[in-house]
Amino acid sequence: MLKYPCQEGLLWAYIGVYRGAFSVLGITEKEDHIMDIKELRDAFTSGIPIEYKAHCQKRMLERNISRKDVSNCILYGEIIEDYPLDDNNAHETSFPSCLILWVDIQKHGAIHVVVGFNGKKIIIISAYHPDLEHWEADYKTRKEN
Repeated sequence: MLKYPCQEGLLWAYIGVYRGAFSVLGITEKEDHIMDIKELRDAFTSGIPIEYKAHCQKRMLERNISRKDVSNCILYGEIIEDYPLDDNNAHETSFPSCLILWVDIQKHGAIHVVVGFNGKKIIIISAYHPDLEHWEADYKTRKEN
């Protein structure tokens, strides 16, 4: 299995094969994510470097979202969107990233966390409480404008 190859062509060729295998098995595209949540969780718990973007830290304080909430989101949530690198956003400091949803019924309700991961480092890009103005009630589906 390839892990975030540097050459975009190799990545997209791999994704095409990956999607083809899933369609043969009858698994829907919704379950087909570029980022592997198990790999991300393993890295998160292994002591790999984790960086919180400064803007994210500021917003987390404003939104009353703790690092524990972010940890729980990564450890128990599900990937709902992928943000792969492409020609428009690929540079040496770029990371493939994803949007993870976790629902904490007892404390906050739903939390979205955008996480970048390149196999060597995790970056917490954003954390917020999704709202019904922008998201459907499942907090997985964006509303159409």
